[in-house]
Amino acid sequence: MSARRAAALRLGALAAMGLTAAACVEIASAENGVQAIRLDPILPSIIAGDTLRDSLGRVQRLRGVAFGESGDSIAGAAFEYGYLALGRDTATNARPALVVDPTTGLVRADSLPGVAQARVSARFGNRLQILDTLAIVRRPTRLERVATTDSLRMTYLCNDASAELRSGTDSTLVTASSALAVRLTGDSAGGAVAVPSYLVRYRIVAPATVPSGQSPYGDVRPALYLTNGRVDRPIGHDTTNASGQTATALRVVPTLLTSQNAPSVVRVEARVFVAGRQVGDSVPFRVFLTRRAPSTGSCP
Repeated sequence: MSARRAAALRLGALAAMGLTAAACVEIASAENGVQAIRLDPILPSIIAGDTLRDSLGRVQRLRGVAFGESGDSIAGAAFEYGYLALGRDTATNARPALVVDPTTGLVRADSLPGVAQARVSARFGNRLQILDTLAIVRRPTRLERVATTDSLRMTYLCNDASAELRSGTDSTLVTASSALAVRLTGDSAGGAVAVPSYLVRYRIVAPATVPSGQSPYGDVRPALYLTNGRVDRPIGHDTTNASGQTATALRVVPTLLTSQNAPSVVRVEARVFVAGRQVGDSVPFRVFLTRRAPSTGSCP
């Protein structure tokens, strides 16, 4: 397997997870046996005054991965990690927005306001360097539902193989509910402000077991899963937009449900972690499902 192929497979897996990572950097001739490098995925933001953390709030360090000509990772490759200012950094703040340990990859954000984004880098040798951008955000203190109620309703055709919005005789059918949105805010001198670019974890609480099978997309998927407006595949989290809101939806694959295993209600919860601890209570949702036969025919 080539280094390019290995990197492509890894980035495809990251996309399925809903995370972002800088692209793999590849050169024509190897340097000390290294043909390409990649930076392990990190979340899109860091809290001002805190260290970089993973989706559960645990401290995370930058980690570069080196690949040889065959595409296999090279153990023990020595990387140098650093901070590279965006153009506006030096104009708004004399201090660096991030402090990065060049050896361990530990990242800490400045607690001073004024810098919204900053870049981190992983360098191998003289020719290979990869960058990623972090948003510096306020500490989240509150997670709440955008809708006024936790109860939603969905109707779907039992034999709908398209799993997409449709028009015509059965135009009332929608196989995605996009109302599972939450809003994340943090405290400021004037009250609550939106916290953008922050990870919100979602999970289906009930039913405890969800059947899976061949989907209309040609792959194996669960009959019920959570997705968002950016990518239609099963994910377990979403990232807040500039307004601090998510766009998570429940997707139904009707052809994988029968009268025996189709649930009448799906329970979902959203959670946010800061420094390893959950912010407030989980935000619950209930989606009531109605399985309906087509205008001509019946359900299996």
